[in-house]
Amino acid sequence: MVRPTLPIRDAVCYWLCPGKYVEAPHSNSTAKASGTHLQNPTCLRLQPGFRKAIDRTACVGPLPDSRLVSRRGTALLAALFVMSISSVTILAILDSQTSQYAALSNTVAYDEARYLAEAGAAHGLALLEDDFSWRGTVARAEFPDGSGRYYSTLVEDGSDGTVKVTGTGESSDFVRTVSIVVKQGG
Repeated sequence: MVRPTLPIRDAVCYWLCPGKYVEAPHSNSTAKASGTHLQNPTCLRLQPGFRKAIDRTACVGPLPDSRLVSRRGTALLAALFVMSISSVTILAILDSQTSQYAALSNTVAYDEARYLAEAGAAHGLALLEDDFSWRGTVARAEFPDGSGRYYSTLVEDGSDGTVKVTGTGESSDFVRTVSIVVKQGG
């Protein structure tokens, strides 16, 4: 098979569809492809292998694929969509975890304040065991040392010969109180 030659070696050609057409800027160009003279002398229907016969240095740009031309930019849009959905999901998870951590911290501090209040009441009861006539307060004490958590105790006379022991616990922003009423001898 004789491959046709074109007078477009020094001219700029544009590939419109791979394997289909090439436009030559010379209006007097004539060519035959597969033995058929074309009606428009500036366009040729290229047969397989014909592209190799044209000097590629005279052509500008890559060969566009007709199937991809209509989808140009689709991959970028899809990637941006996936990235935005992923970002929103990650932010929602982080916000949820932050809220859960804050709730857990509050629960722990609330329970610690109660345990410290019970420790203060137990300290007051221990002082009453040694001397039942003792009345007074145990100053605010840090427990354990350096923790920033405190308890205090107040022992006072109640009604009908009872003794009221009040323990107060402080942890973070929480303050809880436990009161015990004690009567000696029944």
